[in-house]
Amino acid sequence: MAQPMAPDVTSCHGENLMMNGSMSQRCDTPNHSLLDPINNNHPPKSAPSAGAVSPELQYPEWKPEIIWVNTISITILHLLAVYAILTAPFQVLLPTYVWGFFLGGVGGFGVTAGVHRLWTHRAYKAKAPLRVILAICFSVAGQ
Repeated sequence: MAQPMAPDVTSCHGENLMMNGSMSQRCDTPNHSLLDPINNNHPPKSAPSAGAVSPELQYPEWKPEIIWVNTISITILHLLAVYAILTAPFQVLLPTYVWGFFLGGVGGFGVTAGVHRLWTHRAYKAKAPLRVILAICFSVAGQ
């Protein structure tokens, strides 16, 4: 017996497509649910005339308000970032940059290979030692 697939994908209400390509039920009335879902699934009674103009949409008046705490916080954050970019080359040694780049790679590996691919999508199987390593790498990411 053919299994029913994806109900309500045909043009006839109550028709189900079977796996072998046949229809489970035939009917002569079209399915109007796709034509006009707003008016209780009935087809529109008449089309608007060519000279008819639809009324303009009325939007409520909206005046944005500035949230000063957020604005000041974000401004300070960006000013500190600019300061760090300009002064860090004179205060930080090259091994610190290498260490930071290495930790970024370890954290990225933990996020993509561990949490995303292994635990979210179950894309592969891993034994306990690899799971522990991936968990440690993910913890480096600080997420």
